[in-house]
Amino acid sequence: MNKDKHCPAGKNLTKSVQINEGMLRQVFNDCADVKYKRITIPSMNNRRALVLYTEGLVSPDNLTRDIISPLLAESEHKRQVEDVTQLIAVGQTTSHSCLEDFTGDILRGKIAIITDGSSKAVIIDIKKWPGRAVEEPLQERLIRGPREGFTEVLQVNRGLVRRRLPDPNLKVVNLKLGRRSQTEVSMLYIEDVCSLDTVQEVKERLDAIDIDGILETGVIAELISERTISPFPLHLSTERPDKVVGGLLQGKIVILADGSPFALVLPAVATDWFQTPEDYYMHPLFATIGRVLRLLGIFVVTTLTAMYTAVIMYHYEMIPSSILVFIAQTREGVPFSPLNEALLMELRPSLCGKPASACRGRWAQL
Repeated sequence: MNKDKHCPAGKNLTKSVQINEGMLRQVFNDCADVKYKRITIPSMNNRRALVLYTEGLVSPDNLTRDIISPLLAESEHKRQVEDVTQLIAVGQTTSHSCLEDFTGDILRGKIAIITDGSSKAVIIDIKKWPGRAVEEPLQERLIRGPREGFTEVLQVNRGLVRRRLPDPNLKVVNLKLGRRSQTEVSMLYIEDVCSLDTVQEVKERLDAIDIDGILETGVIAELISERTISPFPLHLSTERPDKVVGGLLQGKIVILADGSPFALVLPAVATDWFQTPEDYYMHPLFATIGRVLRLLGIFVVTTLTAMYTAVIMYHYEMIPSSILVFIAQTREGVPFSPLNEALLMELRPSLCGKPASACRGRWAQL
């Protein structure tokens, strides 16, 4: 497949592999990890060729077995070929005649082959990204559910989602964000479930991002979120593919970025924070009870201390007289007011930097 477009002056490849190598060495000046390998191809009348790749992003074994060896092999029937792609049987191939079209591909782990007598570079995609294997998420462990979590490789993350949702209506839109990083980003949604107006809105906001580099999906979330004052985040962040699939089935949009093990699920509402992936694998009654208990827990944590302080300090007439006398007796000699006590109780773990149980000794000395 050819990808030709308007090329700046002086950026077009020539038919001389030596001149092309000089142009590429100027582009990759002081890039020690970009490797150049000169070879001669017997099946192309001993034509000279140049193989370029980035060290660390290409498996040396795959490069030797799938690229170099077929090019150096002698044809059994002395058959001569004109196109180098006829000798390569692996990977997806494209061809470019403009330097700016494929230099970024080399730095992303693809292999470029330039032959003498041709003004086009053949780009082969057999990249093998360095990264960790699929393993259980560290922050979202479950008692019941899959033990798989996202990695830092976008292709692996897309595969984890696609394997769980082999539906042709699951659409994947690929973009490249960041002027310098050119980070590959994927937007996933189910076409007949998700609102297409929302999809278009998210796509426009992604296209409007103008920044040097995208390091993590959190950067994307900040750049596409509404600039409104809200106590609740407008997106969910998760390492679990099953949670992503659950969001897709609910009509949400998912954003994956290369180099990040966290997926963005948006738009998010307040009730999403009281749901766990285990709810998908439980009886609806028990899942509902669990969600109600989480809501009650949040209510107790955020209001019980405030209610106690307000009643003790300003609305003590609501307390029965016998209990009020007992409270007054217990507070004799206490140097702090109820408000200060409540603040110390709430701030104690954060000031200590450890769990409340580990802070008792320190606070006992105050």
